[in-house]
Amino acid sequence: MAKRVIRCNRTAHRHQRFDGLCFDVEPYLLQGFSGPAKGAILREYLGLFAKLQRVAKSARLQLGADIPSWLDGLDRYQQPIARVGGRPVSELIMDRVDNVAIMAYRTSVYGPDGVIAHTIDEVEYAERTGKGIYIGLETGASPDERVQEFVLSGDRDSERIVLWSEGRERFRITRLAASETRALSKALKTHPDARVLNMRFESLAPASKVSFDGEGLSSLGQAIERISEEFGFHSATRGVALHGGLRP
Repeated sequence: MAKRVIRCNRTAHRHQRFDGLCFDVEPYLLQGFSGPAKGAILREYLGLFAKLQRVAKSARLQLGADIPSWLDGLDRYQQPIARVGGRPVSELIMDRVDNVAIMAYRTSVYGPDGVIAHTIDEVEYAERTGKGIYIGLETGASPDERVQEFVLSGDRDSERIVLWSEGRERFRITRLAASETRALSKALKTHPDARVLNMRFESLAPASKVSFDGEGLSSLGQAIERISEEFGFHSATRGVALHGGLRP
């Protein structure tokens, strides 16, 4: 794709040429990212942007990347979410591009879970390295997001999943409430090799926490104004990038 853009620029009128490229690559959506394949996936991710960097530089094109605000964070077990060679992947990506858009999808600007708290480290790193930063906000329709973690051990009085094989790499999953003890016993009797996973963790992120959809232009405008006031003195700040389509 990058090479096609370069070929297009060679024949296009100077007012119709592309100034740069921006890629939204989300390796954390790949199967295996939360397991032992994470390291390999992250190295391929960084390798992709290293190749893009060389291609863009040869054509004097700006190169940008969209990254989530949590790439340099810790998980709930206080372990780094995404590091390679001891460094946060957010910094390693910024080393390979000219600018990044931080997907800081929060409707609160201030506070420990607000836009500023989620982006300040990236802004300061960009300041030190001469890179550009766009603060990304979500304006499209977003569902409430529920994250649940099931493990072999855990609270047996919680919701559970029963998993068994049906052969040829096919599996069947049944979800049971803690009160459905008879259904659990029947499932285990029918499938004696079944695994029972108990829910250990659950979190809920309501859509109103993530997106300005339905909040109106006034709320969005106020958030942009506050972000501009807080980050305006940083030379790295390029502006605010909006994702989605805001409904009035």
